[in-house]
Amino acid sequence: MENLKNSNFKENDFGVHDTFKHGFLNVKSDLSPGNKLEYQEKNFTKCQEKNLLSSIRTSRGLYAPFIFEMEKKFSSKISRLPALKSSQLMESVLNGTDDIIDVQNILNNQREFGEHNYDLHSLNN
Repeated sequence: MENLKNSNFKENDFGVHDTFKHGFLNVKSDLSPGNKLEYQEKNFTKCQEKNLLSSIRTSRGLYAPFIFEMEKKFSSKISRLPALKSSQLMESVLNGTDDIIDVQNILNNQREFGEHNYDLHSLNN
């Protein structure tokens, strides 16, 4: 019962949360912090990228991380016609994931989700 008093749970006369007055419950904000390993697994790519940028900064100078981030930003904007799905090869090369077989590589079957015969003039972005 103490957890309910500390949370965002606000009861009405019937003992249930009043959604109309107080909005939906956000259970995720009421959860206690998990294990340290769980935090590391969630933020693994961010920490890895942060370490990469710091090593680039020390070896090549202060300008190098900015150039690297600009290249990644420009590579994410490159696309094909609306009917053709881009493989994002340049982005995976910059991230260093071009030689790694991952779940996305297996589940992203181009034969299933590849080119389609769309009328390009009727497609909207």
